[in-house]
Amino acid sequence: YFSEDVAESPVIHFWSLAVEEQFYLVWPLLLGGLWRVTRRRPVGHRRVLPIVVACGAIASLAWALAIRGDQPSRAYFGTEARAYQLLLGALLALLPTLVARLRRSAVGRVLAPLGLAGVVLLATSALDIGPVARGAAVAAAAGLLLIGLEGTATSRMGRALAIEPLVYLGRISYATYLWHWLVIVVAGELGLTPSPWALAGITFLIATGLAALSYELLEHPIRQSPSLGRHRRVVIGVGLATSVV
Repeated sequence: YFSEDVAESPVIHFWSLAVEEQFYLVWPLLLGGLWRVTRRRPVGHRRVLPIVVACGAIASLAWALAIRGDQPSRAYFGTEARAYQLLLGALLALLPTLVARLRRSAVGRVLAPLGLAGVVLLATSALDIGPVARGAAVAAAAGLLLIGLEGTATSRMGRALAIEPLVYLGRISYATYLWHWLVIVVAGELGLTPSPWALAGITFLIATGLAALSYELLEHPIRQSPSLGRHRRVVIGVGLATSVV
């Protein structure tokens, strides 16, 4: 990502998948352990768990900000330096009463527009901030957007973001991420040097098309396959073995 030669590797962006998978491995164990420890406490796990998760997120962000000068790659790519973004989502999931309260407050109606504006602004170069600070700001803006949409799903913005084309783009967004960097690398290998806006447009169209194809022809059929469903142990065993290798 930080190299001037974008053709270094077509899968360099898979680093984020590694961070996610490591988090998905540790988080259920951590959550289960915390639940067992706190379930019989007087305060109860419903109060303790969010506090612990919030402290973990703050510690992760503080670590990323602390090492961004001396270890910028670690601060950008490191699992412990990125965990705060995933922990923020976990924290929102542990606070359902917060969303319920926002449904009845005037504040909830402004959170979604504010969060969406923040995400759009941070996706541009209008703000001159470093990658670590930008990541923290995007996480905060996305959190506001999610809380606002959950609390005011029937608002104009909620209905606008719920239209089928946008829902479908969200459904294939994971595959879009997987394909987009390959498109950029191939464009570099072919010697194409369009403007940044033109490259963004080309990448969006091609990556979205490839994502739709891979979703419809590969991902969705595999997830819904009746034959694979009849051999769950074999499928799970092969999947785990492949992951280990």
